[in-house]
Amino acid sequence: MSSNAIAGIGGAGAGALGDSPVKPEWARKFHDNAVRSLPEERAAEIAARTLALPGAQSVEDLTALLTSAGER
Repeated sequence: MSSNAIAGIGGAGAGALGDSPVKPEWARKFHDNAVRSLPEERAAEIAARTLALPGAQSVEDLTALLTSAGER
């Protein structure tokens, strides 16, 4: 994942990673963990697709989306 992709992680709204002063640290941790298991390009693709999810404005929103998808 490029530094631009890392900088772009987050979203708008209360509680969003984009509003958090620790966002860059979380993005680096996500990246470091992802590339241990996945090729760099695949980790970047997953991050981009996650950010593109409609309604994923915060960690809570993203968790709710993932939970509801798992119940289908």
